[in-house]
Amino acid sequence: MTAKKTTIKGPLPRSEIIKLLKKGEHLITYKKQSTRKVDKMWMTLEKDRLPSDFDGKYGGANKEVIVALDTIKGDWRSFRVDSFKSAEPL
Repeated sequence: MTAKKTTIKGPLPRSEIIKLLKKGEHLITYKKQSTRKVDKMWMTLEKDRLPSDFDGKYGGANKEVIVALDTIKGDWRSFRVDSFKSAEPL
């Protein structure tokens, strides 16, 4: 029997989004600030998948932003916490 994947809807506190991303890869849905369009990225903060240059700050001093690994592009991407719409596990 396969466990049902649950979509987690926002808004969520920054700390909760980071916890989700640390558990594994999620499809993050958010609203882009520049275009106001809804966009999606496959992202993770799963320790074993992060490059060695990760500083552990998830956005540095800016607590309004989360930086995570975009698993499709293989590069760091960010989104604003207040633009977060949902997260769906892989």
